Amino acid sequence: MAKNKDTDTMEPQHDSILDIDFADVPEMTVLDADTEVEVAVARYQQGTSRKSEKFTIFYFEVVGDPTIKTFSNYYGFGGPEDTEKQKNEKLNRFMDFAAACNVDTSQSVDLEQFIGAHFWAVLGQKEDATYGVQNTLKRIIGSR
Repeated sequence: MAKNKDTDTMEPQHDSILDIDFADVPEMTVLDADTEVEVAVARYQQGTSRKSEKFTIFYFEVVGDPTIKTFSNYYGFGGPEDTEKQKNEKLNRFMDFAAACNVDTSQSVDLEQFIGAHFWAVLGQKEDATYGVQNTLKRIIGSR
């Protein structure tokens, strides 16, 4: 309903009707663990954890299948409580991901370079209390 400014009454707003056949909308699913697929980087989100670790979460889509749920992967860059080894492991994990996306890490990295990058990966699965079963990146294979 929209208020008619001339008559000060409420009238139906006809353009507020969704003319969509929801019966044809497919259910979003996940792929089985250990499935090898091509994925694309869709977007990212940056932040700082409660442990003061800077991080980036990348969101991925399975190429060519719009019925597979978007999934994400967390990349931490080391916090004050991490040992040097833990920090190095995290940074190397990110560098492997960047290499799969053909992003050069020898200088400052612009995260926008990741958007749209494609690579092959083996998927895993995890159960999330909020979102149910989700795919994960089990292993990055790289480009083909």
